Amino acid sequence: MRVALLLLGSMLLFSSWAIGQTVSGNLEGRIIDSTGAPIPGVNVSVVGPNLIGVRGTTTGDNGSFRILALPSGHYDVRISHVAFQSKTVAGVRVPLGGTVTLSDLRLTPRALEAAEIVTSGERPLIDITSTSLGENLTHAQLEGLPLERNYQALSKLLPQQNESYYGDGVSVAGATGLETKYFIGGVDVTDPIKSSSSTNLPYNFVREIQVRTGAYEAEYRGSLGGLVNAVTYSGGNEFSGQVYAFFTNNDFAGTPRQ
Repeated sequence: MRVALLLLGSMLLFSSWAIGQTVSGNLEGRIIDSTGAPIPGVNVSVVGPNLIGVRGTTTGDNGSFRILALPSGHYDVRISHVAFQSKTVAGVRVPLGGTVTLSDLRLTPRALEAAEIVTSGERPLIDITSTSLGENLTHAQLEGLPLERNYQALSKLLPQQNESYYGDGVSVAGATGLETKYFIGGVDVTDPIKSSSSTNLPYNFVREIQVRTGAYEAEYRGSLGGLVNAVTYSGGNEFSGQVYAFFTNNDFAGTPRQ
């Protein structure tokens, strides 16, 4: 009976001793900035020859972290944060059944350079900010076309505009040529007596032309057809200019001149 009790006690003693043993160690630490304030959200990872893959965690609000159940051995501790320079602590030994503390690891802030952001898009076919109808023509669209040498003729390239049947200019939206108002640089240049343009320009001077064919504001009184608004070239930071000439002789005429 005594022998049985001794054997039972020995088994309980050795079994409790075996259960209490550990096969790993722990790693903990605290990360702060240059002022000593804790840094939350820092990524902490460990790699080593005794570890399969990578183990990691993030720091809490007080800047502390803890990685449990690491196989005993040597590890490299890698620390990274988007607002701070990365840091590596090499050769940290985690003992069997022990905890290694890396206290107050200080990180240095780094300046971030954001990549250039370029946005692009196409202009919608319908201008939702205006009720008027019409279209624009730019010099880039016009420079390669054989056109008359005045900006009034440019509007005939657009829809709803044709040479007036009465020979009085460009007919816009079915009106006669006398019912169109002309503007140069926002200034009304329409003849107040005959309602025809009193000022003309070579189309080479025109940077852009806008033709409005309807639903425009009531301030443009007296215009039952359309509005033709041209803007000329202005100065800029770069020196530039144009040179052009016109030449005609009998070789270009159906009936030779005398």
